[in-house]
Amino acid sequence: MPRLVLALLAALASAALAPAAHAGTPFTIGTGKDPHLVVEPATGTMHAVWVDDPEAQLVRYCRVPRGATACQITRDIPLALDAQTVDEPFLLRQADGTLLIVMTRYVGGNTVLWRSTDAGNSWSAPQQIYKAQTGTDHTEPLLGPADGTATFVDWNSGRSIFSARLDGSQAAVTQEANPETGGTGFLLYNFGIAPTGDGGLIAAADTLDVVGWWRMAPGADPAQTASWPNPTILGPGQEVRVAGGPGGAYLLTKRRGVSPPVLDVRKWTGGGFGAPVAVSSAEGYLPDLTVGPSGAVAAAWRENGSPNTLKAALSTNGGTSYSTYQPTFDGGALFSSLDIALAQDTRGFAVWMGESKAIRAASLDPGGGAYSGPSADTTSSVPGADLLFGVPKGCVQPGQTFRVTLKWKRKKRKGNVFVKVNRTDFYIGSKIVKVDRKAPFVQTLTVTASAKRGSKITLRARAFIKVKKGKAPKKSVRTTIRVCP
Repeated sequence: MPRLVLALLAALASAALAPAAHAGTPFTIGTGKDPHLVVEPATGTMHAVWVDDPEAQLVRYCRVPRGATACQITRDIPLALDAQTVDEPFLLRQADGTLLIVMTRYVGGNTVLWRSTDAGNSWSAPQQIYKAQTGTDHTEPLLGPADGTATFVDWNSGRSIFSARLDGSQAAVTQEANPETGGTGFLLYNFGIAPTGDGGLIAAADTLDVVGWWRMAPGADPAQTASWPNPTILGPGQEVRVAGGPGGAYLLTKRRGVSPPVLDVRKWTGGGFGAPVAVSSAEGYLPDLTVGPSGAVAAAWRENGSPNTLKAALSTNGGTSYSTYQPTFDGGALFSSLDIALAQDTRGFAVWMGESKAIRAASLDPGGGAYSGPSADTTSSVPGADLLFGVPKGCVQPGQTFRVTLKWKRKKRKGNVFVKVNRTDFYIGSKIVKVDRKAPFVQTLTVTASAKRGSKITLRARAFIKVKKGKAPKKSVRTTIRVCP
């Protein structure tokens, strides 16, 4: 086939396989303020809660299955402990699937919990589990570090941390840690905590100008001030967010003194934070950070414009690099209280408060990016050698790029006429997408953004073989890869 025709075929195939924008259409799940969510690791189902507004008398709950754009069920959950109003609710999910709504109340001066053991269909009456007096601003709590506990953090004024048993046995306890600021006297914003994976915790905050962090050693009591030595000052920054999970602990900050003030994410190294990795190319506002059950790390933020845009970045290689994608648009001027979460396959959901206090949600489907998992070889024999076709061993996302290779192992035997492979054509299905005329034969291919999840893609490497004498043979090696469900 003429070289020009091959080139045209390759170009057309590449265009057909190019990733499209991955947009989860936003939808409204209610009205109110302060939305938060968790996502089921296996199924990707979203559970979301928020406060009704302006009455602030109810916690509202919504469950959305993956792929849906409306609540499958909704529930209105009253406080019913006293006549005071509810505060910002958070969702936690235990390993057995039990859902917990937890809330630290500034006016009530207590921490309460609701429990569901049937995926949100029904909820227990509220139970007081702690009595500490908290600040007005609350950030995301976490399960642990001790078994059967959750750890809470709040700020404004001051800062406090405490850990409460989920069985209610500490309902009257008031002990809380007030970490020292190291003599700097700085007023803290965005005070948050994250697990470090070894039984310890980190906390971080900013002063709107400077970022500092604290370390709690494994086994220490989060509610004791002595567990939190003076902070380490990281340097200029603001909009602090911290998160932790199977992939480690991470810190997000917005740069200060540069234009644009991009968002950076750093990974916890055990004794501090590593070098910053930029996840945005423009200024990001009101960000969120999460670590999914697979260890993937995701950040999301609002980017101002007409309209405002929700953008996100995902790392599947331990925070070494991030692929940025634009999951959805929302035309309103208001765009706050952003919260995101991921399932095992790195897909997830985002919730936020939009115009007229509408609680908005959208799916997060990164697609795109580069496959960074292990590869596997499919072997086919020819006289005098084995051909090895290397493709992804794990599933690939729609729109994702992946690497393919063609190698050979020459067999040592008398009379072997095999010399080498001097050209390899790579196919997706029946179409040539890459023609490689020089070893090593390594090419990058792309899954179509519209590829059906759970489907299989047929790949083929056709090797042109050089021999010492006789007609040069050709040999095709075929295999399949799976699109992530």
